[in-house]
Amino acid sequence: MPGISADLILHNTNILTLDPKLPDAEMVAVKGNYIIGVGDKNDISTVSNSSTEMIDCQGLTVIPGFNDSHCHPISFALSLVYVDCSPEKVRGIEDIVEKIRQRAKATSEGEWIRAAGYNELELAEKRHPALRDLDRAAPANPIILLKDTGKTCVLNSLALKMTGITGETPDPKAGHIERDPKRGTPTGVLSGLIDEVRMKVPPVKQGELRQGIKLADQFYLANGITSVQDVTWSNSLRHWEYYQELKRDGRFSPRVAVMAGNDNVDEFKQYGLCTGSGNAMLKLSSAKIALDESTGCEHPPQEELNRHALSAHMAGFQIARFTLAMCMTFRQHWKPFDMYGTTTPLR
Repeated sequence: MPGISADLILHNTNILTLDPKLPDAEMVAVKGNYIIGVGDKNDISTVSNSSTEMIDCQGLTVIPGFNDSHCHPISFALSLVYVDCSPEKVRGIEDIVEKIRQRAKATSEGEWIRAAGYNELELAEKRHPALRDLDRAAPANPIILLKDTGKTCVLNSLALKMTGITGETPDPKAGHIERDPKRGTPTGVLSGLIDEVRMKVPPVKQGELRQGIKLADQFYLANGITSVQDVTWSNSLRHWEYYQELKRDGRFSPRVAVMAGNDNVDEFKQYGLCTGSGNAMLKLSSAKIALDESTGCEHPPQEELNRHALSAHMAGFQIARFTLAMCMTFRQHWKPFDMYGTTTPLR
């Protein structure tokens, strides 16, 4: 772009442009938030001046940033301050017990311990951990352990007591309480009950959330992810305001598109917000209608779908419909806690 000088030039690099007309280049020129040109080393002088910052990439490869179109950044941030029980970190239930036991040593008696990321199919025992396992790890602390899908959790005895779940508690429409076949008492494994449990678990401390956001930001950038779309079905005006706060303070670097929870579209409308509101770094995208067992309405009648669609349309939103099958298709190891973590710290 003749006559325009770049703020930043990356040179001495192998640039994969993904543009078939110019598949590779040796330098890229940036002004503000825009790439103003790519070319070879001979083009540097045409887009630079004495104030242009020059970065010698020493022959390394540069590619366009990745867009993660289906993720849950706040949930992911929370997961980074939980006890990590992912398959990469634990081989069996005894490993989970030991990791929680170590966290309990640094946790006051009676405070909640949060752990996440296990997959029973990856554990040596090929089963869910149970309350008896978690009780051995930290009997004086209530414990919640989330499966990697975010649809199942395990509570220990103290956590069951604090959430009011007993052998007499009936299965809700959208969930299941696993019970001992002989005694009928809960084993601690709960499916589809994350919302109910979440409301009885105190939110994480703000310091923990700040640390998690910092770690998530580092993770995204280190993996070349420069833009994300938060598709959490419960996103509300408060979540939008929280992202604004993160952007204002410079604490979250990737560009963010936020899906609005369909139940919250009227709230956005009251403040003049709809699809496209925001700016290049933070904007609202579609309204999300979630259809899976976690909502208790996996196959709603057509009239209800019509009502949701009309509500979103009248509020100025495009519509995105997600089913459980779709979510599992796009499943990633960093987006497990759709039903739990995203709303908890923002009460």
